[in-house]
Parts: sequence; C-alpha cells; structure tokens
Amino acid sequence: MDIDKDIEFHDLVFIDLETTGLDVVTGDSICEIGAYKIRKRKVIEKFHTLIDPCKAIPRQAYLIHKISDDDLKGAPVFEDIAGKLIDFLHGSVVCAYNIKFDIGFLNYHLKAMDYPLINSPAIDILGMAREVLESDKYNLITVAELLKLEYDKQKVHRASEDAFIASMVFFKILKIFREKGLEKLKYFLSLFGFPNDIFLEEQ
Repeated sequence: MDIDKDIEFHDLVFIDLETTGLDVVTGDSICEIGAYKIRKRKVIEKFHTLIDPCKAIPRQAYLIHKISDDDLKGAPVFEDIAGKLIDFLHGSVVCAYNIKFDIGFLNYHLKAMDYPLINSPAIDILGMAREVLESDKYNLITVAELLKLEYDKQKVHRASEDAFIASMVFFKILKIFREKGLEKLKYFLSLFGFPNDIFLEEQ
C-alpha cells in the first residue's frame, strides 16, 4: 500500500461493533458487526451480520443497542464469519470511531481462533475529532451533532448506522485537514494511526 498517496486513493472501510459489554478480556463478546467499504466517496460494498455471543445479552447492553437474545437466535458465531470479515477488510484502510475498542475486540477473538490478526493500516476517527473540534464530550453522536450531520436517530447504536455516521464524520473532518494541506495517508497514520500489532505482544 502506497502511503505517500492521497488517503482517498485507497479503499476505506468504516466499521463498528455492538457488544455485550466493554471488556473483551473478562468475557464480553461481539453481537453485531457493520461495515462499509468506500472508494472515492461511494459505497462499493457492505458487510453486516448479527453474531451469537454465546451468552445472554446483559440488560445494560440491551438498553444501548436494543439487540435482544431473541434477535440473535440462529445468528452465526464469530468463528463462522471471521474469514469473510478478513476478506472484506483486506487491502483497505480500516477506520473506526475509537478504533482501539473495535480492533481490540476483533483481534482478541481472532487470536483465540489462531487466525491472523487484522494488520491493515488503521485510523482512529475519534482522534481526528479531538484534534479539530472543541467539546466537553466526544462520543460519536455528539460529534455528529457538532458537525451538523443528518442521520437516522432511530438506528443509532446499531453497528451499520454507527459505521456510516463515523464515515460522515471522517469526511467532514477530512475537509478541514485538506485545507491545512494534509491529504496523504502517511500523515493520517502518523497522527491518528492505530498500531494493530500491539496485540501480538500483549495477548
């Protein structure tokens, strides 16, 4: 991948997860994945699946994403979709809002399967937002509101909708960076890149 080229020269995958909780190490699991592959500002491919977390959805998690145990009946387990997800991400720059959370969950589960970890170039959109916006809060929806973005409020906190909102935040903020002369992928990786290989050492 040529990191000296404009960031939009590359395919960008915007991904979001819904989970049973916040701590994968203590047993929380993924229950939904949503992702969009975008090339030159157009969605060229989508990835979405519910996932059986092999445990009951805690009430606190349900109150956030509204995914119930009934919704997950018959859903595949992570092992069933891991290969398709890796193929979807291959060759792209992976972008997410607070990407450490998403990549952390994915790589933890992949390592447990003895699968190759996600090692694509990865960019944290939250870091980009913190760099250019002044706010007391930096959650995705607060930032979307600050940027005056339109989104489906009924679908917030579901993986596909949040991934798409994250993409809108990214492109809105990217415009600000372009005005400062920052457009090459290498700049965004140096400023907001996430070192995926950290999981090779820590787990």
